Amino acid sequence: MSRWWDTLKMIINMRGTLRYYSGWYTQSLDEAAKELHDPWLAHVFRHLFLPEVPVVFVMIVLGALSSGNMAVRRTAPAALPGPWKNATWIWAVK
Repeated sequence: MSRWWDTLKMIINMRGTLRYYSGWYTQSLDEAAKELHDPWLAHVFRHLFLPEVPVVFVMIVLGALSSGNMAVRRTAPAALPGPWKNATWIWAVK
């Protein structure tokens, strides 16, 4: 990707997803939750990640998790202290 032409082709190929990097998707979760009509969904949006996180990040993470393209550990790493050392994570995927 050293040539400008290759970069331009990559941007052209991504034009379908570029809308998610502007507008409503770039605001924080706290701001987006104020616009939601369902109180339960607004509560989930506020407490899923930190309130300053942009909406597009959450959509990317949840999309990867739902499609099975996210690697999640079944056991905690040995470096974690205390009760987390041998815990099995809830969000374990196949």
